[in-house]
Amino acid sequence: MSNTRKSLTETESLILEHLEQLFVKHYTHTLLAELWQMGLINAKAVEAIAIKREVDRLKEQGVTIRRAMEDTAYKYCCSYEKVRKIIYG
Repeated sequence: MSNTRKSLTETESLILEHLEQLFVKHYTHTLLAELWQMGLINAKAVEAIAIKREVDRLKEQGVTIRRAMEDTAYKYCCSYEKVRKIIYG
């Protein structure tokens, strides 16, 4: 059987890429939420990674390390000391 479907236009391809990103994001979030609820994700490790990445992101924007840690502590509703321990180990 030959493939009789017409080729997609560039616009159609762009729209499909957008839809794919939306669905992948949705299903990934749903899957991760289920794994989290099942206790199969190490919440403390993930939190530490997220906090470190946020501090690094702020530093790359030119924010001082102390301010980056303060802002991250506020954003993640935790203590400055917790952030400091994650950053300096």
